Amino acid sequence: MLEKMVNEFKNRVPASVGVQAEAYRRQVEELVELVMSNSSELVERAKREGSDAYGTATNQVKTARGEASVGLWNLETKSLEAVSEFIANAPDAVSGNRAAAKLSDALGVRLQKVTEAPFSDYETMNAKNVIAEIARLDLLGLARLERVEISGKARKTVLRAVSARRNALS
Repeated sequence: MLEKMVNEFKNRVPASVGVQAEAYRRQVEELVELVMSNSSELVERAKREGSDAYGTATNQVKTARGEASVGLWNLETKSLEAVSEFIANAPDAVSGNRAAAKLSDALGVRLQKVTEAPFSDYETMNAKNVIAEIARLDLLGLARLERVEISGKARKTVLRAVSARRNALS
């Protein structure tokens, strides 16, 4: 496209105009050659910088999604805990009610599901094996693991690995 523009320009400036036109034409040709010789480098640089910007934006979106998932998970968990606690501490009229008992059971099942460890064999895993699995967890999986670990074995090495992974993802 640039070459086409240069050729059109050359055709518009006839050689008969004189020495100044010829000198100007040579300057334009030199500039075009300079741009053309650097264009591939400029294109590569633009690609690199564009790719870096895209990567940064993608990581920020992933982090925001992860943080949103953790926020929703925390909200659900705290809501389930609050309702379960309310039913457990309710006056006798509510606590003796079969519907309230069923609701309490359903809340307990849901709370158990929401707060279970992110991998099924967690209970049988030693700290080294848990730490090895942490690398594949997203922010939500890390939040779930941290909750289970704090309320159970509370292994400092596992909790430090969870924190390090969370920082790496953020």
